[in-house]
Amino acid sequence: MFGNSWPSERAFTSAATCLFFLVLLAYLPPPLPDRALGVPLADLSFEDRDITFSEGPLRIHDPSSLLEFNLLVRRLGLKITNGLLKEQASRARKLLRHQLNLEDLACFLHLPVTNTLREVLSLFDEEGHIDIRHFVIAMSTIYRPSRSMETLKLAFEMYENEDSGEVHEDELASALEIMLGVKEVELSMFFMELDGPDSGKITYDKLRRFIEQHPRFVHDYLDFKDHPRRSCAPPANNMPAGWKPITVQKIIQIQSNLEYCILTACD
Repeated sequence: MFGNSWPSERAFTSAATCLFFLVLLAYLPPPLPDRALGVPLADLSFEDRDITFSEGPLRIHDPSSLLEFNLLVRRLGLKITNGLLKEQASRARKLLRHQLNLEDLACFLHLPVTNTLREVLSLFDEEGHIDIRHFVIAMSTIYRPSRSMETLKLAFEMYENEDSGEVHEDELASALEIMLGVKEVELSMFFMELDGPDSGKITYDKLRRFIEQHPRFVHDYLDFKDHPRRSCAPPANNMPAGWKPITVQKIIQIQSNLEYCILTACD
């Protein structure tokens, strides 16, 4: 069927995307319930679409939390620009690890204390406080969801050591959790792959080169909760114990899993 050569990885990725839409049409009954994405349909925007279908080496794996964050940012009336991100990143670096409470966050954003701002604070789930660097990373991610390397560079500018330019493993994991929309990022496989001793630190340039050389960086060198790698194994039983309606969030995860499994089969 394919002659003497296999189709390119891009062709397989396109096929996975087509399968995603087939699953969407086959299993998602109209009308789409508001709760499927966790936000009212009336509040969805073009930015939400870009977040949901982001591209690039660090594309968003699970957009649900970032969609909610984007909705809250719009309700706050914040207008994100490159200049605003740079200004906030510079101020966040000066705060270092200082945790901000609700009043501090309002002061940082030049906003009054409101229920919407309380929801923003609770979204980061840090016991009534927030590491403002996490907020800036989330802002950058929803502003340019398919330009993840720019967000990664911004994260390094806030975290890196002034002398060495290095970022610690746990800080990088925290940034990637926000950018990918996932939990419990584990970087041990990645640092074991790096040349030389495992120092648990890395510079932006070294990480950028590694990602450029390994386009499937997220799939092959990261681990996190609900990683698509774990979905490629055959199920223990032929039939599930019970059927549950499929959600948009689950279908997006299916698309990611299909891409990973198809690309893995090409190796």
